[in-house]
Amino acid sequence: MDAAHAALLTEVRRRLKETKDDPNVKNSDGSNYWGPYVTRAVEDRTDDGPALVRYVKGVLRKTGESEGWSALLEGRRLDLSFEDVVLNAGEPIRSLFDDEDPRLAAESLGAQQDELDRRKSVEEADAVEQDRRVVARVAERRRAAGKPWTPDMEQAMLAERAARRHGGAA
Repeated sequence: MDAAHAALLTEVRRRLKETKDDPNVKNSDGSNYWGPYVTRAVEDRTDDGPALVRYVKGVLRKTGESEGWSALLEGRRLDLSFEDVVLNAGEPIRSLFDDEDPRLAAESLGAQQDELDRRKSVEEADAVEQDRRVVARVAERRRAAGKPWTPDMEQAMLAERAARRHGGAA
């Protein structure tokens, strides 16, 4: 196997291992996704670099959903996909693919990134609404207890909840 094919095999194996090790990437039954079909397909092509390239190209051209793609999407790990391998490949891996391959990979990843962005937006809107309900309950309790509650206090509490949600401090 030449250097380019060996580099591709190494990169694909690295990503499969990372997928297996990531608890956010799960099968439809909730178990950790380790890509048995993909792993077997890659291992079947261990000694045949051109066949591995054909396999990756076939994945790029596959239509419809697959359990692996869905697991990566749900786990927000499209960075481990074959599409990402092809789109972001450096040499010598890049030399294994023609100009159409990165274009297809970019289209697929772009569409899925749009879906992730849409989901994130919906999740954020839901979280903000939940924060508003919590703050309203706090305000109601404070007022019922005769304690002060001001618009500044409300804004500060909403900001604190948002900062916590986004991993920062208020």
